[in-house]
Amino acid sequence: MFFIQQKMAKLHIFKCFYLFLVIVINITTDFCYAKLKYSLSKHESYETYNLTQEEICHPLRGKAKPIPKLTHAITIEPSYIFQSWRTPRNADLICKFIVKTAHRQNLMVVIQNLSFRQNGSKCLDYVKFKRKNHDDGKTFCGKIDYERVHDDFARNIVGEFTSNMEDEIETTILVSKQPLDPEDPPLNITLVFTPFKDCFRSEGLNNNGQIYKRPTETSEYCLPEDYICDGITNCLPEICKDESNCPEIIVSNGIGTKVTITAVSTILLCFIIFLMGLWICRRNHKLCWSPDCAGPPNPDDHRFANANNRGSGNFTDQQSPPVPSAPMLQVAVLSSPADKDLPPSYDSLFPAEDVGAPPPVHSNI
Repeated sequence: MFFIQQKMAKLHIFKCFYLFLVIVINITTDFCYAKLKYSLSKHESYETYNLTQEEICHPLRGKAKPIPKLTHAITIEPSYIFQSWRTPRNADLICKFIVKTAHRQNLMVVIQNLSFRQNGSKCLDYVKFKRKNHDDGKTFCGKIDYERVHDDFARNIVGEFTSNMEDEIETTILVSKQPLDPEDPPLNITLVFTPFKDCFRSEGLNNNGQIYKRPTETSEYCLPEDYICDGITNCLPEICKDESNCPEIIVSNGIGTKVTITAVSTILLCFIIFLMGLWICRRNHKLCWSPDCAGPPNPDDHRFANANNRGSGNFTDQQSPPVPSAPMLQVAVLSSPADKDLPPSYDSLFPAEDVGAPPPVHSNI
């Protein structure tokens, strides 16, 4: 009975452990699903291009190729192309493309991230923008992170191509074939092209399934509502601010990543502490591994054990009976029925009358 109760106690521990895992998995799944759902909803309104596509970077094309007119915002990303820049290359990487918007829409581009090399005041790698019917604009290089720069710095960067907004922007990206030095940071560039309209004509209108709204109450320009507070900066500082006054879960400032890491680390730490507690209790024979875990012994258990012992002894006797000893055999012989039924002696039946008389003659017939 004691062993049965001990097994039941261990079964309860297993149930508690299983319940703990279910709770942890449920919380983690809900959290990851929310993050994944937010991430998918955030990027499904964007068309993504990368520098490995021929529409963006063609090795034999010297003239810029237009991208189909925008119905959504687009992002330009490097993909894996910069992973091989630690080794010598045969030629520079030159990318030229033109981004156009639909009729009566304006277009702006924001440098989200930039990490290009420069030699003093000269750019070794650069990106530049050209407005329609204008000369080439300024080249940009160095390390730029839009989330870490001040408005005045960003204003100086983008001021040259935002004064007269057009529906077409030509972009040129040049990356030198010179390999990266060991101390150089990885190359990187991320651009976002976003169409927008004057709110006086377009606020609240549905254009290609997109409803245009003001990013802020004082903004004069409207963006598709999918791009407002989506974690990606679409507005130039002098035009609008689409990531201000947003819920904390939406603002892309690294808080979401920190919260995710903290939550997962806490769950793993609790799980490890739980396992360590079980191991310590088992090693020291505490809690359900203690001899007193099942409570005081039951008297019925002893009777049950004695009965089992007697039953096992009887079974053994039946299988291999003991050999009787010599005294027992002697008693058995003396008290056997054969000894009690012996015939009377001859002398008692035929007593001798005369000593000298001849012995009787027995016939063989």
